[in-house]
Amino acid sequence: MAAVFGMPGSLVDVVARVQAIPGAGPEISVRVLENERVIGIAQGYPDSGTVLLGNIATPEDARGRGIGTAATAAVVRVAQERGLTDAVLVSSTAGHGIYRRLGFADVCPTTTWTWWPPDGGG
Repeated sequence: MAAVFGMPGSLVDVVARVQAIPGAGPEISVRVLENERVIGIAQGYPDSGTVLLGNIATPEDARGRGIGTAATAAVVRVAQERGLTDAVLVSSTAGHGIYRRLGFADVCPTTTWTWWPPDGGG
């Protein structure tokens, strides 16, 4: 995930710790591998009958092969198997076509905010 999103190395361990919090919930994580390399990821965070999809990504050199679509569909399938009835995600403009083909519909536009800690901060 860090490589796909261009995450600074200083944040990789923080993200791993956040995702590993005991009792954080029954997350659904999908990794697509090719020759032992992760070429696609998608995660689902279930809550009250709904799954929030996030961290859906493929490295640039693996895009255009349906990998992100397959990973997203796998998370939705697992969520349905668990009895969840709704799925929500926030998408970049580039992902709109993929998600529409999977049955998602635009509900509202959003603003994206990004914050990176200052170097050496803590």
